[in-house]
Amino acid sequence: MDFLPAAEDRMLADAVRAFADGTLAPAAHASDATAGPAADVRKGLAAMELRGLYLSERGGGLGIGETARVLVLEALASADAGVAWRVLHDGLAARALASQPTAKLARKVAAPAVVAFAHAGDADEPGSLLDAGVGDAHLESAGSWRLTATKLAVPGGRDATAAVVTARTSDGLVAFHLDLGVAGPELHRIPCSDALGLRSAEAAGLVWRDVSVEGGCRLALEPHDLAALFDAARLGTAAIALGTGRAALAEACRYASLRQQFGQAIARFQPIQWMIANSATELAAAAALVQRAAWLVDAGRPAAAAIQMAKVAACEAALRSADRALQVHGGYGYTTEFAVERLLRDATVLQGAWGSPAALKVATARSWAALRP
Repeated sequence: MDFLPAAEDRMLADAVRAFADGTLAPAAHASDATAGPAADVRKGLAAMELRGLYLSERGGGLGIGETARVLVLEALASADAGVAWRVLHDGLAARALASQPTAKLARKVAAPAVVAFAHAGDADEPGSLLDAGVGDAHLESAGSWRLTATKLAVPGGRDATAAVVTARTSDGLVAFHLDLGVAGPELHRIPCSDALGLRSAEAAGLVWRDVSVEGGCRLALEPHDLAALFDAARLGTAAIALGTGRAALAEACRYASLRQQFGQAIARFQPIQWMIANSATELAAAAALVQRAAWLVDAGRPAAAAIQMAKVAACEAALRSADRALQVHGGYGYTTEFAVERLLRDATVLQGAWGSPAALKVATARSWAALRP
């Protein structure tokens, strides 16, 4: 079975990779240090209209499938995983709003306002074995709600003017669209500029304390809609991890070919070769799982279990690849002079995002067992 992308998908990925190599990668160190991308990076992202990653052409987006999306996110992450992380969540927020029937919410997608996607914890379908780790809301008179929620490290939360927020209610897991406005006693915004990794995503913690929410702010997202959003987030995370792991492998190969010991490049030593070979093999296997999961989504076939496996495999491969790259660099790898310490930090954060490996393995085992006779 052929999971290779179509020619037009490869063209889009090549264009994004050219931007990533030419603009994003040279600025990655500064973006990490200042916890935000430079002006030319923002301009380039806007020009490519990547906020429409999950929107149809009719809806003002790129009109691409899941296979193309994972290629785009991987290409961005090969240069800066934090920027790719922000693009993923901006796209999820736009997708959540674009599905709404009201013109007021639909206009939010095209507006210049930044809308954050605020969901925390090990997200999965409502009522599943995984703890969604979201806020709580209860219905008041006249259809209004009271919301209490804490969302840690929301990508784009530092400058967002609105947020798509998930919360548990008596009806199950639901989503709201909330204007963030000026921080006050009911809303606190906590910058995450000193986060371990993915710093260029401009994340912030968002805390709502007993906030009154109008009934019209509830989004018309059914449980299967939310499950599809969460699956998209996991598969996007897998693609970002894949790009991060491949970037670490490239750094290891580059350094190993330049570093001399005993009169020859360390790339000629078997222990170094084995580390490079192991990373290349694991990343190739993870890439196959990511491509298969994306193909299943595009084909309209059940993909949840495949996405879970792809997410675990890609994130674990990325973390091991970054760790090996650090070992190849030796003591230099622990300094900010080389990119591998940033890649290791980013890979560490990605592993626990949108479902820890342990939780997703449990979900995979249970779904797999249900398919067996």
